[in-house]
Amino acid sequence: MADKFTLSLVPISSNVVTLQKAWEHWCVSLSRQRVTHLHPEQNPLQWMNLQEAEDACRLYSAYAWLGYRLPEFFPDVAQALELSRSASERVDGILQDQNAANRRRQPKRFR
Repeated sequence: MADKFTLSLVPISSNVVTLQKAWEHWCVSLSRQRVTHLHPEQNPLQWMNLQEAEDACRLYSAYAWLGYRLPEFFPDVAQALELSRSASERVDGILQDQNAANRRRQPKRFR
């Protein structure tokens, strides 16, 4: 029962399909008493668009959240934190690039 309560508190949005699937996988694994590891090489951050990078950041943060509470089943907390930081930096980079491109497109105003 405690595990169900913990899983119900995972800070993840069920509106995002990839996050919902990850959460479901975590639930099934935990119910079978299986250790869940991260597998970030499936989709490298440098190829992600803004939405994918934001979702990755949320996913890794949620994994770390679980890892703090259930370290025996979610042992890759340090990796999750590093990946979350990297995903956040990717998001920042994309947004900076978009803002710079928008500024270049805006007409200059004369005084």
